[in-house]
Amino acid sequence: MRTSSARILPVVTLAALVAAVPVAGPAVASPAPFSTCASDGKFAVKSVDVEPQPLVPGKKVSVAVSGTLAERLTDGTYSANVRYRGIEVAQRTGSLRDVTPLPAGPGPVTVGATLEVPRRTPSGSYELQFSAADQDGATLTCLVVPFRVA
Repeated sequence: MRTSSARILPVVTLAALVAAVPVAGPAVASPAPFSTCASDGKFAVKSVDVEPQPLVPGKKVSVAVSGTLAERLTDGTYSANVRYRGIEVAQRTGSLRDVTPLPAGPGPVTVGATLEVPRRTPSGSYELQFSAADQDGATLTCLVVPFRVA
């Protein structure tokens, strides 16, 4: 059975927003596992928080990423890929300007978003790979975040 990208795309949109939209207020309480896939990024991620865990179809999910931006960010691009059971089911790329107010940084930054998980999202294990580059094409960050949908 092939999973429709339209069902998974909001999860990719969530990832793009999470990595790009500054938010004020307290961080979400549930730490999520993550690994970095770039050792030289200009945005050093300290934590990824997701609530609820696992994600629930038809319910809202809040995500916050905290870290430190090494330099001023005036523009850039992002790429988000979601794998379901090891198979890429969705990809999204775009300009950071489309999803966050710029300029930003340098210094501590918390970015986040709250979105609804589509009702028809299949349950199971997923993996999000998110990467972003700055205005000069230099790596901002690259993250791999495993997550589950109930």
